[in-house]
Amino acid sequence: MGEYLERIDAGIDVCDGLRGLADVDAEAIPAATRAGEGDAAFDQYMRSLFLYLEAKFEYFWFESPEIAAMVRQARPSVEEFSANDFADLARVLLYLMQGCRYERKDEAPGDLACTDPTPVTAGSDRVTPALTVARTFLTHDRCGRAPLEEFLSAACAQGAVGYFFTTGRLGQDALAYLGQLADGPFAERMYVVDPAKLLHLIEISHDICDEIDELGLLAALEDLDAGEEEFAFAESVEVLRGEAQEILTAPPSGDG
Repeated sequence: MGEYLERIDAGIDVCDGLRGLADVDAEAIPAATRAGEGDAAFDQYMRSLFLYLEAKFEYFWFESPEIAAMVRQARPSVEEFSANDFADLARVLLYLMQGCRYERKDEAPGDLACTDPTPVTAGSDRVTPALTVARTFLTHDRCGRAPLEEFLSAACAQGAVGYFFTTGRLGQDALAYLGQLADGPFAERMYVVDPAKLLHLIEISHDICDEIDELGLLAALEDLDAGEEEFAFAESVEVLRGEAQEILTAPPSGDG
């Protein structure tokens, strides 16, 4: 139990500092928008928000419900990693990986909708929907078939592609259901992010943030001109985003 309390105590200072930085970046957005630099300010905010939420997930989320309950009793004042935090983490991950903004729905805070719909493009035998949505499912238990089936139905009703993020390892019924979908007409309508994929996507998103920060520093030092910076961004960040998209759309391993 001691190691978990040490983890919590270390995380308090780390997360407090990161949350403060994210709050400062959020407060800078209105003035930057008035100055015509709103997109850059929002991008900075999303990166600082990612660092805060990722740290909160690392320090304050425990897969075991028994350990979570013991920590809660020992440190009742600590703010746990919540369902709202998980929805925001998924929103930030999707932004970093795709460059698209997602917003939480007021009526269902765990549901996200992309506010930058991609154009409808025709393939050889299918049409890619213009809308993308996401749902987060924070749980200590295994994730079964029912939440996946419900989300796919909701996504299809909107004509959307859906991303389902869960902290629960996939149960056998969920894996069997995804196997049934793999070769059917809904094969590319829902992508599941289980715990193993989630950790991988967080790692790549860290790399994306590092690359952007390094490019910004070099540009500030005037070591890059506009053309070089654009090329470097395309060669580094876009490659990482491509890797992230491959992981995002790959079948879950089932290992969790």
